[in-house]
Amino acid sequence: MNYNWTNGDKNMLNIRLRDNMAYTPYGPSDRDSRLYQPTDSFEIHDHDKSSSQSPSLDIYYQHNLPHKQHLYFDVVGTYINTHSDRRFLQTPLRGSASTDTTDVISRVRGDKWSLIGEAIYEKEWENIMLTVGARHNQQWVKNTYLGSTEATVNMTTAETYAFAEMRHRVDKFSYVVGIGVMHTLIDQAGQKQSTWIARPQLTMSYDFGKGWFWKYKGYVSGYQPSLSQLSDITQQIDKYQMRRGNPNLKSVMYVSNEMELSWQSKHVNLNLWANYSYDHKPIMEETFEEIIDGSPYAIRMYDNQRGYHKLNVSPSVQVKLLDNKLMFNVTPFVKYMVSQGNNYNHEHVNYGVRGGIFYLLKGWRFYADVVTAQHNLWGETLTLGELTHDIGINYNSEHFGFGIMMVNPFSPHESRTVTKDLSALAPTANTAVMQNYRQVLMLNFNVNLDFGTKHNEGWKRIDNEDTESGILSGAK
Repeated sequence: MNYNWTNGDKNMLNIRLRDNMAYTPYGPSDRDSRLYQPTDSFEIHDHDKSSSQSPSLDIYYQHNLPHKQHLYFDVVGTYINTHSDRRFLQTPLRGSASTDTTDVISRVRGDKWSLIGEAIYEKEWENIMLTVGARHNQQWVKNTYLGSTEATVNMTTAETYAFAEMRHRVDKFSYVVGIGVMHTLIDQAGQKQSTWIARPQLTMSYDFGKGWFWKYKGYVSGYQPSLSQLSDITQQIDKYQMRRGNPNLKSVMYVSNEMELSWQSKHVNLNLWANYSYDHKPIMEETFEEIIDGSPYAIRMYDNQRGYHKLNVSPSVQVKLLDNKLMFNVTPFVKYMVSQGNNYNHEHVNYGVRGGIFYLLKGWRFYADVVTAQHNLWGETLTLGELTHDIGINYNSEHFGFGIMMVNPFSPHESRTVTKDLSALAPTANTAVMQNYRQVLMLNFNVNLDFGTKHNEGWKRIDNEDTESGILSGAK
């Protein structure tokens, strides 16, 4: 539900009440299967389900002052209630020599409250804009773990960020200079940790004329560990593995550098984009062995690792014909990723290309897109996608519209996603096969029922939302 009040160009008040309810009766790792080994064979039942409800109240106020001055305020309160249940049952098959049964039951009841407040002041001159602001995010968590593991986790986290930036334009050159400071505080069972991170930023751009344009953006930022990663709890995954939270995790500093060079003409656009980012002591997974009650387990836990590097380079070409009604674009890309763990080092290179064709004619839009497999490496987890493509047609008028799209119309096989755990102790490779995700037909219809007196809702300068549940899952 949304209420909006405006007083001409002077004030705006927006109050929004949201509620998100979700029920997931089956998980992507659910299975009823059999495990055959040289000596013992087992029947495995692995099933999880979850539900959540998260009402939130968002109050936004904007006040415009004389001489191009603006004040913006936003306060968001959220409550998230989460239920997560999982059972892993491994029993010997008939005739097996083993009599060992593993029965893992995990039930989590999570309660989380959060309050986000943000304020911004802006002042404009002819070619200069000054912005000063502050943001605070306070979170309280109480999670109760039942079943094979019984414990209660109480945690409080706070993140405060204050900044100031100036935008200035001189002829064809413009720049943004900013300085900020971020403070994070984590309190769990009386154990507190505090971190300060400086957050400077610099953006520069220059218009050379004759279609040439250059832009650079660099900044330092940071992020806290998630509440689930911080939870001082251990959840058993199966007979051989456990997942453990780490209350000693520290906030991470993140550095990003981005550069773009482009040239535009009547029929051809050329663009070269590159980005390099570095996470200093990022929170990534590690796996080690531990003896618990006389049995060895592979413990999967998050820790602050040495570093994570990512380099993206992506040139693109766009051709426009028939008064810009017909457009072709081709964008090759390369991603180079390096995960530097405390006890591991993984590298991966992903080459690929995106391409598309568009044709516009009197409300009609014909299009076709293709993108090769997208890969992602984070920590010791490597995810491999596959080539996808679609073709479609849309029509839109003032009062109605419709569209039809075919996903993977020329795919010769089912869709597959491969996830690999590269740990030396317990490596795994999982392939998710979606047999029905071929030649999927999607239809879209819309009707514009807008009539009567129209009210301008205005534009919100700030938009905050909290969606993290904060529970530690026992699933892989």
